[in-house]
Amino acid sequence: RFDLQEIVSGNNNRLPSRGILEFDIVMLAPQRGNLVMKQDHYIFDLEDPVEFECVNLMRQRVMKYRLSQEEFWMHVRFNDHVIPASMVWRAMWQIPTKGVLEFDYVTFETDRRDMPRNTFKLLVIALKAVND
Repeated sequence: RFDLQEIVSGNNNRLPSRGILEFDIVMLAPQRGNLVMKQDHYIFDLEDPVEFECVNLMRQRVMKYRLSQEEFWMHVRFNDHVIPASMVWRAMWQIPTKGVLEFDYVTFETDRRDMPRNTFKLLVIALKAVND
C-alpha cells in the first residue's frame, strides 16, 4: 500500500516498486544566484475586462519564465479558495472569467527582461486602473 501522506509527513520513505508515480517539483528559488526577490500582492475582479487582461498578461510572463523561476505566483486564491501555484503554471489551466483572484507576484531582479515596450505600457495602464 502506498500512502502519499506518510511520505510527505516523513513517517515513511519507501516508494512503490510498481506503477507510475507522477509529481511536480516546485523550487521557490531562482536557478541563478545573486538575485533579489520582490513580492507584490494583487487582488483582481475577473469580471472587470481591464483587470482580467492584467491577470492574463501576468500569467503569460509566469509561463514564459516558469522554468528559470524568475517570475511566479504564490499564495494563489480564487474566491477565497486556495489554488496550488503549480496548477497556475500548467498550460491547460484557464483563468476564470468571474470571481476574485488573489496572489503574490514574485519577481527576481535581473538584467534580462525582454518584454516588448507596448506590452509593458499595457501592463502599467492595467495595474494603474486596478488601484483607482
